[in-house]
Amino acid sequence: MAAESRVDTRCGHVFENGKRCEQEGNPCYLGGSYEEPDEYFCGKHQFEQGYCPGCGLFYGGIESFEFSDHHLCDNCESEIQVELEREDALMDETYATYPFDCEDDWTREALGTDVC
Repeated sequence: MAAESRVDTRCGHVFENGKRCEQEGNPCYLGGSYEEPDEYFCGKHQFEQGYCPGCGLFYGGIESFEFSDHHLCDNCESEIQVELEREDALMDETYATYPFDCEDDWTREALGTDVC
């Protein structure tokens, strides 16, 4: 049987002193194919190397990515925004049914305190 070659998935970042980052790396892709990762970088070094920490694709040099507040590509940023909007809608629906001030009334009632 042929020996399996093991892929080194540690972060590929090399520090100025020549030591390599010891963190486990996330797969990073230069092209549009997700078949084989081109490199591996930890979350801290992915963005520094031009890869989106969300999807692992290379976006280095693209202004919207380089100056992103969250260090994500436009696609990942949009996905997170959609999820946040869904959570906000759920919270709005929940608190429309059970408003914050009702909680105070329930607490006062449970404790037997008078309402001023």
